[in-house]
Amino acid sequence: MSEKKGESEDWQEQLERKMKEKFRRATGKSKAEELKEVSEGLGPLFETLAENLPVLVNALYETLYNEEAARQLGKAVGTFYQELRAGGIPEAEALSMAQAYMDNMKDIFREGSLDMGG
Repeated sequence: MSEKKGESEDWQEQLERKMKEKFRRATGKSKAEELKEVSEGLGPLFETLAENLPVLVNALYETLYNEEAARQLGKAVGTFYQELRAGGIPEAEALSMAQAYMDNMKDIFREGSLDMGG
């Protein structure tokens, strides 16, 4: 059965290669010309990224590390602790679990905000 799969992949690759070659002939562009066009298009893309990426990162940081986010994290940890206690978990163990929960949430926020360790 693997031979048939290999044969069909060869057929598909050949078809794709033929279609690409037909397109090149129809557009009259060589591989070098296509590559040049692509590389020329990357310059403006990188300029746009350089201008807008810092703004995006700052907005994301402010969203994750603002007063409301801290308030919500506090409520979530408090609710988690209360539910553990209500479920019969001893106080010391519930406190330790709530601390671990808070640490995990902070790690998620840190990763989500593109923290680069600096």
